[in-house]
Amino acid sequence: MHNELIGYLLGALDASEHLAIDQHLESSAEARLQLEILRRCLLPLEIAFEQCAVPDGLARRTCLRIRAEFAEPSQE
Repeated sequence: MHNELIGYLLGALDASEHLAIDQHLESSAEARLQLEILRRCLLPLEIAFEQCAVPDGLARRTCLRIRAEFAEPSQE
């Protein structure tokens, strides 16, 4: 359940998983407590993310670098 709650907080679950967690949270005080603890633990990451400016073109350059790294060497 721990991983599912983290996924829930990060918005990484699909709709049916999210709904299942919502339903579980409605019926479980312990799950709500665990969710709040995880939320507090992840707060520094959220704050750091908000303060971090992502350089323009970073995703493109990263993909190009990965592609170059894994490209087969040319056979000249």
